Amino acid sequence: MNRRHWLAFSSSAALGTLLSSCGGKKLDPAQHEEAIKAVILQHADICTSAFRNAWQKGDLLRSRVDLFFRGPTQANYTAIRDAWTDAFLAYARTEALRATGTPSDALHTRLQSWPLDPAQIDSVPGKLRTGLVHSTQSFGEPTLAAAHQPRDGRIVLGYHPIECLLFGDDSFDDGPGHRMFLDYTRTPGHARRGQLLKVLTQILVADLKKLADAWTTGRDNYRSQFIAQPPQNALATIFNGLRQATGTALGGKLARPLESGDQKDEVCNQSDTTHQAISEALLGIQDTLTGNAPGRTPEGSEKPLLDLIALAQPKLAQSLRSEVTATLSEWQALTDPFDQRIKKNNNEGRAAIQRTIDRLEKQESLLNKAAKALGADPVAVA
Repeated sequence: MNRRHWLAFSSSAALGTLLSSCGGKKLDPAQHEEAIKAVILQHADICTSAFRNAWQKGDLLRSRVDLFFRGPTQANYTAIRDAWTDAFLAYARTEALRATGTPSDALHTRLQSWPLDPAQIDSVPGKLRTGLVHSTQSFGEPTLAAAHQPRDGRIVLGYHPIECLLFGDDSFDDGPGHRMFLDYTRTPGHARRGQLLKVLTQILVADLKKLADAWTTGRDNYRSQFIAQPPQNALATIFNGLRQATGTALGGKLARPLESGDQKDEVCNQSDTTHQAISEALLGIQDTLTGNAPGRTPEGSEKPLLDLIALAQPKLAQSLRSEVTATLSEWQALTDPFDQRIKKNNNEGRAAIQRTIDRLEKQESLLNKAAKALGADPVAVA
């Protein structure tokens, strides 16, 4: 995605000029200064909690991998796969926090590029000696980082290569890939397969630790910079993450497989966890608006972002709340597997996905209006 550089408004006078130039009721930043600062601090706390949770779940995955290689059994292998799912869903929950210029934006292509070509990682039907596992390539971090070129379709880092190693290629209608734990003890390439799994998991956890560290309280880090910047800039960052999540991020994860009808284009093809991942991302949008996060519950006196929007335009805030709630509820009510839902002959399933895309577009429009109402819609410059 092309990066945007936003013009910062460093004084209340500049902000006032912006507000007076836009139609509709706007929030008076001077009158509500403390409420704005409280929302910014709350957002920082959301990021702290969500990214800490993602790192902790990732580190649990690493420990499950280590345990498996100390005792390679089916039970321990199942535990790895379950830990991968928990770890990936924890990261999916942070989707709305990935605003342009933030640490998660910088690391996202290393963590969650997609869709993955499984043949670049390991054996696939008809190609039994392909991918990194069956190559002579080094598994050192610098070598893998250089080979990781998502723009060119080469994805070798992050959650999805690990997913491929754990679940195997999925061309089945009845569930995820059928990889067995014996692929790490007996089958051709088992030693390099195990080595690659260990290294990729270690790199993943190190990247997640960088995100957690960036938002840890009491440090000279991104969190402290985020809180210290002019309030309107911080609000613009919050809305940038929300609009990116409802637009290019989630919209793309739904539109691409819907257009092709091919399960190879779903974000979690090998594990069949796409539906859950979308649910978590939708929950993350709701979290950002309401002040929740994994491991965090807002205090009774807290006023979330939705309440700040309501100070300017109560009806807009209510519309946004209702739309976010309805989108999440409708999506969670779907029960058929995502890879079956996108098939060209599944008119009902495809219509359900299209409704979600349409709802996300409506959310994005409402978020644009909310950003303007709060003076958080900066002018883009080259």
